[in-house]
Formats: sequence, C-alpha cells, structure tokens
Amino acid sequence: MTQQLITQEWLAYAALVKERKDESFFSTLTLHEPELQGKTILFKIANRVQENYFDLNRQELLDFLRNKLQNFSLELKLEIQESVEKKMLYSDDERLKAMIAKNPEIAELVKRFGLDF
Repeated sequence: MTQQLITQEWLAYAALVKERKDESFFSTLTLHEPELQGKTILFKIANRVQENYFDLNRQELLDFLRNKLQNFSLELKLEIQESVEKKMLYSDDERLKAMIAKNPEIAELVKRFGLDF
C-alpha cells in the first residue's frame, strides 16, 4: 500500500460523492491530499463543520478504502488545522501602515515626496 494508491482511491471515492451531488463533502474530500502514516490515513480539515461531514460518512469512506485496498486494518484520523485569520485592510491609512511594517523604507519615501493619504 502506497501513498499514491491511497490518493487514487480517495479521489475515486470523492468522485462517487460528487455523482450523488454532495458538493459540500466532495469539496471537503478534495481540499487536501490524505497522508498515509502506517495503517492510518491522516486527513487535514479546516473546521468542525467538515468534521461533522466526516462523522456522517466516515464508515462508508473507510469501508470503501478498506475494500479497494484490501487492507481491513486501515484507520482514519482527522486533524483540524488552525486557520490564521487575515485582517482585511480597508482604509488607505491601514494599508500604508501595513506596507511600512513590511518595508520601513516606504515611510521615508512618503516623507520625502510629501505623500498624503
């Protein structure tokens, strides 16, 4: 059993999910590539909602993979990734401050050319 084979069968299952018009679960299944770690398949998800989709479909997915791969000791482990919220910069002043934080020389240019935001 290889990583490539796991990915191939995972995508085959995802195609079945798409055929039955379960777009949300299909999107979750294709968000990341599953990782084979011994007899465990590790799959990263973004949030608890995706975890709920997996809870509803976990046994069906595992049965599919176990049968296709002829490995009945496979397990599935989910890992929720911490998402970093990106602050949106709306005003010119906020954008300028963010640019200066990345490159302090911009402050000198603003001063030298008398730019006003």
